[in-house]
Amino acid sequence: MSTTGYNVEYGNFRSQPLGKRGFLVHFEPRMPSTGATADRWIPIRPGSESVLAHAIARVIADQRLGSDERADRAATLAGEVDIEQAAELCGISTEQIGNFARIFAEAERPVAIPGAAVAGRDNPSDAVTAVQILNLIAGNGGMTLTPEAPNGDLAAPRTSSFRDALDLIGRMGSGEVDVLLVHNANPAYDLPPDAGFVDAIQQVGFVVSFNPLVDETALWADLILPDRTYLEGWGYEVVTPSFDGRPIVSSQQPVVSPLYDVRSTGDVLLSVARGIPAAADALPWTDEVAFIEERIAALPTGAAGGEDATVRWSRFLQHGGWWPTEAPETELPEAAVAQPIQAVPATFQGDENEYPFFLHLYMPVLLGDGSGANLPWLQGSPDPMTTISWQTWVEINPKTADELGVKDGDVVKIASPYGEIEALVYVYPAIRPDTIAIPLGQGHEVYGRYARERGSNPMRLVGVQGDHLNWSTLRAKVTPTGENKHLAVFESTVETDEEPPIPF
Repeated sequence: MSTTGYNVEYGNFRSQPLGKRGFLVHFEPRMPSTGATADRWIPIRPGSESVLAHAIARVIADQRLGSDERADRAATLAGEVDIEQAAELCGISTEQIGNFARIFAEAERPVAIPGAAVAGRDNPSDAVTAVQILNLIAGNGGMTLTPEAPNGDLAAPRTSSFRDALDLIGRMGSGEVDVLLVHNANPAYDLPPDAGFVDAIQQVGFVVSFNPLVDETALWADLILPDRTYLEGWGYEVVTPSFDGRPIVSSQQPVVSPLYDVRSTGDVLLSVARGIPAAADALPWTDEVAFIEERIAALPTGAAGGEDATVRWSRFLQHGGWWPTEAPETELPEAAVAQPIQAVPATFQGDENEYPFFLHLYMPVLLGDGSGANLPWLQGSPDPMTTISWQTWVEINPKTADELGVKDGDVVKIASPYGEIEALVYVYPAIRPDTIAIPLGQGHEVYGRYARERGSNPMRLVGVQGDHLNWSTLRAKVTPTGENKHLAVFESTVETDEEPPIPF
């Protein structure tokens, strides 16, 4: 995925002349950077996204908005809904729902995108479907962003579901897993304690960690064979989703010499295979570079084309990857037929009286899921919305902060039905009063000196419900501890006794 390419396309979307300029509406209880750049940020109630989509579809059908085709599709796909009740559930007005329905129906090429919070709630498939119904009404759909594999050996990797992860944890806990190899993954940190991974890994016969740094999962390993970092190693990746439908194989090449005398995971596994007769025949390559070179040689003609395998390999490295020179022609089928939707608001975990706030967890732009927390440059870079760095904070609406009697830097205890953490208060006006927000990424026990014992891990507040990791349908309570710490914020208000003179 090319972030540069998508940024260029977003710029094109926003820089058209008046009348053709793209119009962006963002629905979320907290304003993120996307909401800050949108034409409209609408702080809807958490868990009401599918209800809002349902109501918009119903208004398009009832008022015959847009083209006749769109109105007819809406009449078929939108189930019965009380617009006033939907507005109350979403925390907005019926007029706003009508305006957004009109904007969507009358746009030339509208698209609705379900965000991560929609997929992180209870019954996520139904919630995502409710949002995608708007795309069917608009005539979108029928096209997958996962391209066809250039050949059988280079298919896009399958993404495991959370159910798959729970099944593996179950087998580990029952002693069915003799050997566990962990590569570029840290489930002991990424998964909530309620998933039971830490207890299960202790029942595995032999654990090998190939992670370049000692992390929370490596602490439970019997053998640590640190891999080279991404700047030191070779590799390739089948890119998905595709930017324009073309299959893309990206190249990873070393840009620095290895700092330590470590071997790549591929080379370690190939050397082990040579000592096992049955595995040696299946894995005949001398090293991982030979393996990658053979895979690239089997690609059809493209950007790394050429009849000679050596030339093809050189072009693959020169271009930084392989892709067809022309994008495939894509025929969009007619909009799929679906049953009318009956969207319902999310069910939140936690009693409303004991846990009065909606808990909104989000992945920050810089630290992401916490895998970059060992890098001081990322730790020290200010968050684009709050300008905070190095810490775990909780964003609280000014009205709510006054009711709780807290201010910036106050240490508070955040508790959910599954656990509790501590965080520093940041009074943030761009969030609903009934919602608190916490970024992920901090709270490592180990993982290098810049990440170790810094902040809290919000995943301790999350629980497992059925087959889903419902991290966006939690309630929480806030308890002040009476302690205050300096908040590492780059932007703040400085109070003075008198107004300073204006320089000329």
